Amino acid sequence: MYKNLITKNNVLIITFFVFIYTYFSKISYQLGHIDEINYLSDSLLLFEGMLPSSKHAPSGISTWIGTLIVFFDLVFRSFFIETVNSILDFFKVIDKVIYFHYSNLIYIKLSLFLLNSILLVYLFTLDNKKIFFAVFLFVFTSPLYIETILTGKPFLTAAIFFSISLFLKKKNYLSSLIFLALAISEKWEYILLINFICYDENKKIKIKDYLIVLLIFSAISPWFIISLLQNIKIQLSYILWNSATFDNSVFSFFTIISLITYMVIQFFLNFVQIKKVRFFLFVILILNFIYLVFVAEYYIRWFIPIFIIIIYEISENNLIKNNLPIFILALISILFQIKFNLNNFPSNSDWTEFEEKSNKTIFIVGDSLLNEKNNYKKYFNIRDQKLNKNNIKNIGFFKNYEAPIAFSESSLIEKSYLRRFEYLQKYSLGGKTKYLYHSHGVNMPIDFICNLNPDDKKNIIVIRKVPSNSLYQNFFSIQKDKFSQYKFETCK
Repeated sequence: MYKNLITKNNVLIITFFVFIYTYFSKISYQLGHIDEINYLSDSLLLFEGMLPSSKHAPSGISTWIGTLIVFFDLVFRSFFIETVNSILDFFKVIDKVIYFHYSNLIYIKLSLFLLNSILLVYLFTLDNKKIFFAVFLFVFTSPLYIETILTGKPFLTAAIFFSISLFLKKKNYLSSLIFLALAISEKWEYILLINFICYDENKKIKIKDYLIVLLIFSAISPWFIISLLQNIKIQLSYILWNSATFDNSVFSFFTIISLITYMVIQFFLNFVQIKKVRFFLFVILILNFIYLVFVAEYYIRWFIPIFIIIIYEISENNLIKNNLPIFILALISILFQIKFNLNNFPSNSDWTEFEEKSNKTIFIVGDSLLNEKNNYKKYFNIRDQKLNKNNIKNIGFFKNYEAPIAFSESSLIEKSYLRRFEYLQKYSLGGKTKYLYHSHGVNMPIDFICNLNPDDKKNIIVIRKVPSNSLYQNFFSIQKDKFSQYKFETCK
């Protein structure tokens, strides 16, 4: 009887439910990079008819889903909770709804959790051999990626969309093209893999297929197309800022060559059907990945697409020939998640409690909370004044007061970030003052903020996250002190 229960389907279902538990239990946690707040807030910008701040990503469906949540909340409140007798009353209700979701972004994050859970179930049903699903969970629950995919950012959504597209290619080609467009609309780098869907060695290349993908992509994420040059500029800026090798000419040369090689091979790889040549190209891809991540220090999250392709190749070529490796991968995935859940990360409520109990009245932090209660009025006024200076973005980018003014306004995504704090400063009743410091873009360093309150420095606390880059720590150690990755300092 027990032997019948231990099947690969049952083992993977258990692994999936462990993942769902892990995912849901971290909804109120801010893991990884600060961009999570900006991605979630984009749904509210779109609700107001503004361009999403992450339009370069471009975060398509995930932004629309959050916007729908806000829209249905507005409809429900307007008809069943609030009294609306005039246009003014209706706009006050709109303000109330927008402020509610800006002050508590967890509801929008929950909508992404539900979307990704449903998509994973669909992916499970498509994968008959279950090899892909097993390796997928193994890779993305590993310490390399688990903090990235459990955030409110579109990395997991894009990966699942593209995975589904691969499986639908032989079953329902039009649906495959749609899911490819959905993947690209979440993360633009999946366009490099367009030939894995639109090209087949047994068919002629059809320009129509490429156009279908691009049209659907444009319909879902129009904000990427309408500011195309600006979005390219932002991406190039990220490439320059997030590499440790551009200070040295030799390293710069190797990094540029490695990056170009990586992108070109991805785009043309599916045209190569000779197995030995294809294998050789995969080896080059992996070597470039290792160099770009571990030497040039690019974010590992940018390289998720190549992992999807490698996993699919493993599945399609039946490199796993029996169930034992699937059981082992599922077990390791569960162990990864158990280890991850043993980490004592600070939740949103932990930070709220810390702020409430602190004897300090002014906080300088690197990021705001998902559920924010404190006062940002002074921060908003100073930041708004700074961002409205003439050509401030290009002056900072080129380090030149006579910098060109082209794209200076459209690239000022910091103004979009500030919209959340415009609502928080207007309606929040929090008693303690908070500032965000900024070290990139239009910067606002800690010393600058400290000097805004020269007579009140003893009441200021500076909180900085100091992430660990140690692979050993990520894989093997367990974080016992929830605030061990943070430094608590005073103004100098």
